[in-house]
Amino acid sequence: MKRNDFLKTLGFGSAGLLVGESLLSSCMNHDMAAMNMTTAPLVIEGAFTTPLSLPETLTTGGVLTAGNQNATIIAGKNSQVLGYKGSILGPTFRIQRGSSITIPFSNGLSEETNIHWHGLLVPAAMDGHPSQIVSAGQSFNYTFKIDQAANMAWYHPHPHEKTGKQVFMGLAGMFIVESAEEKALGLPSGSYEIPLVIQDKRLDTN
Repeated sequence: MKRNDFLKTLGFGSAGLLVGESLLSSCMNHDMAAMNMTTAPLVIEGAFTTPLSLPETLTTGGVLTAGNQNATIIAGKNSQVLGYKGSILGPTFRIQRGSSITIPFSNGLSEETNIHWHGLLVPAAMDGHPSQIVSAGQSFNYTFKIDQAANMAWYHPHPHEKTGKQVFMGLAGMFIVESAEEKALGLPSGSYEIPLVIQDKRLDTN
């Protein structure tokens, strides 16, 4: 039985793709080839000595600037990455249902980019479709109202044929929607809730 048929039989449908494929598969299965990825002859496991990075949490709108950053992924070495606010990745937005937010965005890259709000219900003009690009050095204000059930979404760039590279280099972040209904459930929160972004990185000896 083919894998897709197996997943359909189990009733997972498209959600089953999350088991074995990237969360980006619905957005960027067309541009990874341009990254010229090669298979490493030897992979060496490193010691986990770099503390877990906890992105800033924003409870209202905030300024995002895509740009080149330095990050310590391996102890004692700086890696050239991309980020939205001073380091790799971007801040975590934790927004209450019913809130209206404005997120001024500036493109500090040397190429076009934008922001796609993956998992949020936003107006078409704010969606960050590949046709809605922000050119290098330009800005755009993302403004929308959060009117949906509590969920954990994320944001990432979505320019045509550049999505995979920009996300791989670090342009991504989390967007958490909270609601009164969710809080009434008494689920673990505060220090008992640690949202994680897990990314697979290939690093060279430098």
